[in-house]
Amino acid sequence: MCPGDWSLKEIVEETKLGFLVHGVKRVYLVNELLAIEPDATFLLIKGELRDPVKVNYFAIDARSFFSEIKAISSGPLGFAREVMLGCETASYSPPIKVNLRAF
Repeated sequence: MCPGDWSLKEIVEETKLGFLVHGVKRVYLVNELLAIEPDATFLLIKGELRDPVKVNYFAIDARSFFSEIKAISSGPLGFAREVMLGCETASYSPPIKVNLRAF
């Protein structure tokens, strides 16, 4: 995925209610759904990063994934391992904002 025009800070600030997924363990298809198993997930409320939360996976119809992307950050790119609110995470693409369902 190519970098976009948003900063990660802007994406977080623009989110009224959502999750920040930091790192992805696995992506797979289940009955035409793209399932994304997060490495670490944090609650976002009114642009504020909250506590870590347990999310088994996020899902979206595989055919509509790219049309549900709302923003793409300008970085970071490539592999990055770090600790965020006490959770070790890794990133392989620029941060994106996308409408998904959490399970």
